[in-house]
Amino acid sequence: MKFKEIANTVCLFIILLFILSCGGDSKNNNETIANDSISKSAVEKDSSSNSAAVFAIPAPLQIPTVLKNSNVTFSEKLLVPAKKNRTFSSDYFRAINLGVYTTDLGYSTLFGQKQTTLNYYKEVNTLLNDLQISANVSSNQFKNFEKNLDNSDSLCTIILKSFGQWQSYFQDNKREEDGLYILAGTYIEGLYLSLNHPTIQNKKEFGNLIGQQKLFLENVLELTNYMDKKPEFDDLYSKLGAIQLAYEPIAVVVKQDGSGNSNIICSYTAKQLSDLISVVNKVRNETIK
Repeated sequence: MKFKEIANTVCLFIILLFILSCGGDSKNNNETIANDSISKSAVEKDSSSNSAAVFAIPAPLQIPTVLKNSNVTFSEKLLVPAKKNRTFSSDYFRAINLGVYTTDLGYSTLFGQKQTTLNYYKEVNTLLNDLQISANVSSNQFKNFEKNLDNSDSLCTIILKSFGQWQSYFQDNKREEDGLYILAGTYIEGLYLSLNHPTIQNKKEFGNLIGQQKLFLENVLELTNYMDKKPEFDDLYSKLGAIQLAYEPIAVVVKQDGSGNSNIICSYTAKQLSDLISVVNKVRNETIK
């Protein structure tokens, strides 16, 4: 099965997750979304047909939404440090950092940090231009961004629509691997924020969140099986593989209750969590350098 065959369905799932995450301030609603998006959500069918496989995969607003609903305090020091004339050596690093920056953009947006949001919006636009994404794709959804800085719901809508457009652009132009790199960057930054955010480890949502991210990682890695391998995959496998290895001793079990809702049971020791944090921090710092 080619990646192209599943791309449209995957993108629809990403957009659905975005819409649900941004649609209002209901804490219970967002907790349900987090629980419902933890595993593959459709059965893979025979590759000879025109069928598709749907994966639950990380979205830039998923982690920020959980953090916001957990009533933690905004922490700008966790975001990618401001750096003038930041350059990346290849489209691979540009794309993976686009995922990182878009996650930071979503985080600052949901926490109502206007100037920080505007700063990351500009960084995202720079990366879009460097990736030579069509001007129509990069401008149509973002042209009213500054006008909506006071409306986080509108900004969420702009971000989610843009993210879907980028993925579609890469598919249409046979650059599916760039879409994967963006997802990888989104995953790495989201996990970094999850593990390092002050006070989050004391929240009841933390165990569920960490377990969910282990399952997301499996799905991101699984997506690589649906596309031609590129030279950059060695670095991608090294980064994600290191996180996967650190995750191995952390037990994650998904159980469904009588209503069909998925619940995560995540078990780990302080040492296992510390080791995971260390590896994720190393991978993230190598990604944004």
